[in-house]
Amino acid sequence: MKKSIPFMAVVAMLLTIPLAVAQEVSLTGPDTVTINGAVEVHWTGPDAQGDYIAIGDASGVPVRYASYVYTARNDGIVSLTAPQEPGSYSVVYVAGAGREPLEFIPLTVEAATATLQAPAGVSANDSFTVAWTGPDNHGDYVAVGNADGTILRYASRSYTAQYPAEAPLTAPEEPGAYSVIYVTGETVVDSIPLQVGGLDATLEVADPVMAGSPFAVAWSGPDNEGDRIRVHDAEGMPMPHASYAYTSLNPATATLVAPEAPGAYTVAYVTGDTVVTTLPLTVTEVTAGLDAPEEVPAGLPFPVHWTGPGNPRDVIEMVAGDPDPVRARGYIASSVDGTVMLEAPADPGGYELRYRTPGGRDLAARPVSVVAPPQKPGALEVLSATQASSLSALEVILDASGSMLQRQDGRRRIDIAKTTLSRLVQETVPQGTPFALRVFGHRTPDSCRTDLEVPLTPLDRASVLALIDGVEATNLARTPIARSLELVASDLAAADGKRIVILVTDGEETCEGDPAAAIGALRGAGADIRVNIIGYAIDDAGLAGTFSRWAELGGGAYFGAGNEDELTAALLAAAQPAFTVVDTAGVFIAGGLAGGEPIALPAGSYEARLDGGGAVAVDIRPETVTTVTP
Repeated sequence: MKKSIPFMAVVAMLLTIPLAVAQEVSLTGPDTVTINGAVEVHWTGPDAQGDYIAIGDASGVPVRYASYVYTARNDGIVSLTAPQEPGSYSVVYVAGAGREPLEFIPLTVEAATATLQAPAGVSANDSFTVAWTGPDNHGDYVAVGNADGTILRYASRSYTAQYPAEAPLTAPEEPGAYSVIYVTGETVVDSIPLQVGGLDATLEVADPVMAGSPFAVAWSGPDNEGDRIRVHDAEGMPMPHASYAYTSLNPATATLVAPEAPGAYTVAYVTGDTVVTTLPLTVTEVTAGLDAPEEVPAGLPFPVHWTGPGNPRDVIEMVAGDPDPVRARGYIASSVDGTVMLEAPADPGGYELRYRTPGGRDLAARPVSVVAPPQKPGALEVLSATQASSLSALEVILDASGSMLQRQDGRRRIDIAKTTLSRLVQETVPQGTPFALRVFGHRTPDSCRTDLEVPLTPLDRASVLALIDGVEATNLARTPIARSLELVASDLAAADGKRIVILVTDGEETCEGDPAAAIGALRGAGADIRVNIIGYAIDDAGLAGTFSRWAELGGGAYFGAGNEDELTAALLAAAQPAFTVVDTAGVFIAGGLAGGEPIALPAGSYEARLDGGGAVAVDIRPETVTTVTP
């Protein structure tokens, strides 16, 4: 017997069953756009999983590979990109589950127009400017094209979004017929012809030159951005780590350093990757000699007289034997009247002095014995100054490359560096001191750009502090230490007397430069410039050692800083005046920085001479530290 269900119960059951109600779809967008243009669409619809809005054909069927956007990621508004070909299209709402078009609206895509104005002819690798008008769609660019107005892969280009109205381009290095083109997507909208001419350059060298020595090259040429004079091999081919000089920094005459191995070479004028011209170069052998006491007291300074090429990066080293580490070292750049002062090791015994080139060639060697001193030495300590009042000029080079975005104690390195640098400017450098600030890494990603943000001028604290506050590190920006140091000579050209450069960096050179060569050139040019280097958060002992050698070559000191307090102290120490110690006959004995470690000296009478003027007579007594206040 079947059991019946009351009518009202059936009604109640029906009322509890949810009814599927189709949600209406609406699309609102522009009627007409240009090719590759942005299509902004306002929409309503079911927004089910996988629903999307796409470009369709004129009948509302989605076009394969055309622009589309999922509704789930764009609440109420989506942005599509118009096709590259003009014509009749549509904007379509598509149900994701069955890929079924639910609604569409018509869209007309029109051809784009643009105008270009540029020189009819330029020299190879030369920079020039293009005036443009055009749709300025996302990704649009102005570029050098083929002679027929088509896209030339890997040629110079500038994006319109970055360069409104006028864009910079660089001509190809190969002379010939080209074009300037306006491109949206993969479509060339407009083109104008461009003729690229050949280049001429001349070089003059007083041949031959001595191995490892600086020599002058007189040049004329296009002087395009990045052009350089470079040492090549005898066949005119580039050599790794060979000397070079940028034409922009060396008008009319450039100084290069000869290879250390004697033989036949060439000097080349290079623009981009193109060798414009070469000149033969003959490199001849050099010799050197060393004169020093046969016995020197342990732990005390002693003089080494030298003869030889005298290149700034050459060194006098003291070793116990191969492969013994260097026990003492003095750069030729720090010589006084052909004499380098070394500090003898504390351990008595037999050692060897060597005249060594940067490439590791030993041009001279002689033995020397280290013996216990006849009496205990004393020491001289020059205390730090609260203000760097004796500065004739100070330049700070600040690293704002991508690595400075790393965090330390919850703060970015660049923010810590800015805080400590501001403290130096506010508390240590007197108002009106000639001051310059160079920053690299803060403007352009993946770039070796370096900018003189504060040209040498009497310090205006308020304006410099405001500028420091605005510096921001740029992700992926590189570290052009050498390039920044090469520019110091021009940065400080207007300054007289002793000049201090403080480089603050948290990483190694990444722009294929040679910082040691740059420092050697600074010191070799005869300018009284001291280079101090602060390595911030450097945990690589090898890199710290490299920085220390660079600072020693620069006549300065290296300071390691692992946190904010240490960076503050390092900046203060790096801005301290230097001093020299001479004996009663005025012969240079030793030198250092105010605030540094005491200098060991034999008992006797000396004079401490401070940078910026002033001298203090001091008597050194055995086992006693004598202090001097700047």
